[in-house]
Amino acid sequence: MNSLRTMTLTSLTLGLIAFSPLANAQASARPALPTTLVASYQMNEAPGSTVLVDASGHGYNGVIGSEVGLSGTYHSFPVVTDEFTRDRHRLDIVDSSALNPGSGDFSVTLRLRWTVLDGDINVIQKGQGNVAGGRWHISTPKGHIKCVFSGAQGGSEVDSWGQPTLAGTGWHRVTCARTSAGMSLVIDRKTVEVATKKTGYIANTTPMSIGGKLNCKCDYWTGDIDWVVVKTG
Repeated sequence: MNSLRTMTLTSLTLGLIAFSPLANAQASARPALPTTLVASYQMNEAPGSTVLVDASGHGYNGVIGSEVGLSGTYHSFPVVTDEFTRDRHRLDIVDSSALNPGSGDFSVTLRLRWTVLDGDINVIQKGQGNVAGGRWHISTPKGHIKCVFSGAQGGSEVDSWGQPTLAGTGWHRVTCARTSAGMSLVIDRKTVEVATKKTGYIANTTPMSIGGKLNCKCDYWTGDIDWVVVKTG
């Protein structure tokens, strides 16, 4: 498993000082999370590969962007300097109703690390604000994590603003979940924030994207992603 590897700290170009994130966090009790595997992207593809493999066996494979770096153990998303003329930076996942939360329990977990501190960038998402059917996304505002679900009953979000920045502190495991109890954000297996607002049914026809927005030519995340796992209740 990639999650068991010992990774060295990647230096930020902005010269941030590393923290021990969440060391003093007073996290609430961890809520029950979805357990049924839908898709698993282990990011183990060899350099030159073009197919992002779904290791769950369900066949929800994707396309690897031509500018994504492949180490054989994780994917690297480089700095994009001409984002208004291209959108090859991201990974586009084959659209499937399985990647929509619908009205049930749903979670996305990924292991990531920053290589550059940037703004409020969506690192993974399905759907956008200007499309029908609602949306979900995980973004990384200034080295923090924000999870958003927006559906038929409105939107809700949870974030890590009350914690030290994660940027420059190595690899982190992030789970964004929506269940019948509400939303929860779990970082490195510690619950950071929960919300009880209901969001309702979410199902759109936009493919899931990792590393940036589809059909936007904007909003690209810079860093490394080790794996992504999607589960339902």
